[in-house]
Amino acid sequence: MASTDTQTPAEHPETPFHDLDHYLAIPRVSGLALSPDGGRLVTTVATLNDKGTEYRTALWELDPEGKKHARRITRSAKGEAGAVFAADGSLYFTSARPDPESPDAEPVNALWVLPADGGEARVALSRAGGVGGLLAAKDNDALFVTASVLAGSTDEDNDEERRKDRKDNKVAAILHSGYPVRYWDADLGPAQPRLFAVEPGAEPEPGKPVTVDAVPPVKLRNLTPDAGNGLREADTVVSPDGKTIYSSFTKPLANADSRTVLVAVDVAAGTRRVLLDTEGMSYFPGPVSPDGRTLVVLSETDTTPEQAPRIGLHLLDVSADGEGPADGEARLTPLAQGWDRWPHPAAWLPDGSAVLVTADEDGAAPVFRIPAPGVAGGDTAPVRLTADAATYTDVVVSPDGRSAYALRCSYEFPAEAVRIDLGSGEVTRLPAPAERPVYRGRLERVEATSAGGDRVPGYLALPEDASAGNPAPLLLWIHGGPLGSWNAWTWRWN
Repeated sequence: MASTDTQTPAEHPETPFHDLDHYLAIPRVSGLALSPDGGRLVTTVATLNDKGTEYRTALWELDPEGKKHARRITRSAKGEAGAVFAADGSLYFTSARPDPESPDAEPVNALWVLPADGGEARVALSRAGGVGGLLAAKDNDALFVTASVLAGSTDEDNDEERRKDRKDNKVAAILHSGYPVRYWDADLGPAQPRLFAVEPGAEPEPGKPVTVDAVPPVKLRNLTPDAGNGLREADTVVSPDGKTIYSSFTKPLANADSRTVLVAVDVAAGTRRVLLDTEGMSYFPGPVSPDGRTLVVLSETDTTPEQAPRIGLHLLDVSADGEGPADGEARLTPLAQGWDRWPHPAAWLPDGSAVLVTADEDGAAPVFRIPAPGVAGGDTAPVRLTADAATYTDVVVSPDGRSAYALRCSYEFPAEAVRIDLGSGEVTRLPAPAERPVYRGRLERVEATSAGGDRVPGYLALPEDASAGNPAPLLLWIHGGPLGSWNAWTWRWN
């Protein structure tokens, strides 16, 4: 989208697209977390460090009402990410910044907490292997983390000891006994992901001084010790009461292939049960209904050289204590059956009347509302809420059900936080940590018709001075659907 005009000096480019260093320095917004009362909205912003050698992230608080300026709430050289709100309003996140209480300890990606009533961020939990993603129950004081363990570790102490042995003996080798050994650009192993419950730890020793603002001790309980590589790249959600975790789980097949089944992890018992397992199909969990009785499920058929995958939405009744996959499949109900889209379930409305999803549609990725069965006369046809040509992700819903918040982007601008009026569909941009980057030229929607009569839409990015009298060279980029199609800003391709 950059103009072909002669550039001004790199230190003062006309736009970020005139100079690669300035383009790379555009702040990058990702993720949204909404507090239980709907009063706080937090996002993550990545910016280049002073040397321009790597990105560092920080948490920023946005005003859900759109009246106050965005403000930065964390700051460190190591950065912070993965923000989630607990039921009590405390904000948890991960960071590898040093712990002021243990300045000599080797920094790892630890679990930090910002109390709901304010104050400094403090370490809630640190472990040798670090902490990955965070999950919090909406209606109960239940927090969960994903974290890696070395294959074969018996418990947390054993895992720490084995990590220390590898480091002290400078061991970097990885023994692979199965497939895969690599995911995109990252080698796998020797660690494997696990799900942990964060629980109260041991009380301080009698007579040991405890400060007034001390963080209550916590410990981890491994909920999936025998998961192997099943939770790698898994989609995971937690029930509102924090009693059950639903996750996709990789099932190895013959010829180094695999598919995913849907499992439920009983938090109290630490047991895992397969809910959905169908040959030729993979399942992924969506959000759990506010009453905890219904799980949105995304299904995807296996891809073949002749057939693209077929994506479907379903509702799974998880209120009954079934016995296994056959029982689960019997309680699976299609949602928006026959809809010719590839939906991504995002959130339930607080009253359980509908599910919000996003899906590619004719050069945009709007937010849709799909009524739950039994609501609105039983019609579950999707209703498009956002009318613009942008792509929406990270959708969260306010407690009163009147508004949703999301990140919005397009080919013309990177991700920015917005508020969506769920009644009118009106979209309001919230005050942001950074303004949209300026570019020269224009973006036009074009469309052709194939020999078979099919519509072939696309976008035409024109330099500012391009015209019929001053034509510009044409670069044709074919990247269409249904596979590999997108209509969003990408830091790589833009």
